[in-house]
Amino acid sequence: MKILWFDVETTGLDAKVNDLITISMRVEIDGEIKDKLDLKIQPYNYEAITDEALKVNNITREELKTFMEPKEAHKLIVAFFSKYVDKFKKNKTSADKLIPAGYNVLFDIQFLSEFF
Repeated sequence: MKILWFDVETTGLDAKVNDLITISMRVEIDGEIKDKLDLKIQPYNYEAITDEALKVNNITREELKTFMEPKEAHKLIVAFFSKYVDKFKKNKTSADKLIPAGYNVLFDIQFLSEFF
């Protein structure tokens, strides 16, 4: 079984309005961590950043500008997933998928989906 443990930090609580700014992922296969990826990502929309999110993440708007651009992060995330899942393979079984896991993972999935 392949499990994708992941967590995100965001610029607010609404996945349709706010942006993902950090993502931390671990791939666990048969009980062993095989790979990891940690990214800090600039938001698409600096106007939608909430002060509360900045406080929770202990970060400033200026620091966000030093993070990688979203397009570069997108490429790295796709490459990371591609190591474990063949998106072109037909008739996928559960062994061909990453099962998402983490604390409040539905929140994280919403933001990752909107990021893509």
